[in-house]
Amino acid sequence: MTKSPLTIRHVTKNDSAVWLELRRALWPEYGGDSLTGEVARFFTGELKNLLAVLLAEDDAGHVVGFAEVNIRPYAEGCSTDRVGFLEGWFVVPEAR
Repeated sequence: MTKSPLTIRHVTKNDSAVWLELRRALWPEYGGDSLTGEVARFFTGELKNLLAVLLAEDDAGHVVGFAEVNIRPYAEGCSTDRVGFLEGWFVVPEAR
């Protein structure tokens, strides 16, 4: 089966609802308020533990996944500082 190409782009404030929906699918145990607050704080620059959010869109323009990335001061098993870290990653089942 041939898969359609994906476009990877940075999240924008207009993507808040779809990003939040995907975060809830990945972390259902955190409830809505916590995840909603983090999305809002990301766009105001107040969320310090998240450097960037990337969205994956299918060829019809539907967001089918996200990746949240950060640079941490350390990570288990690393001997250096400033470690690139994938904080969260989710792809809807239909696009996997």
